[in-house]
Amino acid sequence: LESYRVQTEIMISRMNEVNKNIKACGRYQCDQSGTRAANTNTSVQPLPPPPDGVILCTNANYAGECVILLVGDYGSFVPMGLNDQVTSVMVGSQVKLTLFLHANLNSEFITFTSNDPDLSDNPYDSTYSWNDITSAARVQYR
Repeated sequence: LESYRVQTEIMISRMNEVNKNIKACGRYQCDQSGTRAANTNTSVQPLPPPPDGVILCTNANYAGECVILLVGDYGSFVPMGLNDQVTSVMVGSQVKLTLFLHANLNSEFITFTSNDPDLSDNPYDSTYSWNDITSAARVQYR
């Protein structure tokens, strides 16, 4: 139990550091000054993801609404408001990102080990790309 408490405190501390780094911009892309640029394709670049996390964005080139996910399983994007909306991804240096077509992490998937500014150039099949069709994610160490 004590080990679990210590691990929880470490995780909370790391999450607080991530939150401090994004300048309280919430689900928006931010520059170093904390300026928001929501739902637009602007030249404002988001901060890089933490080494053990990823950033998912709703527009190409890391624009639109963005969220940070740390190492873990995310069985549904619905609570985050990202279901079928991920268009660009930034991947931390220590992790890989697997995006799943459907919720619950048991469907077709695509894996990233580096940033991708536009998922529309990743074919899912002869008709569709991976843009705006994913519903779950797994972030794990490489």
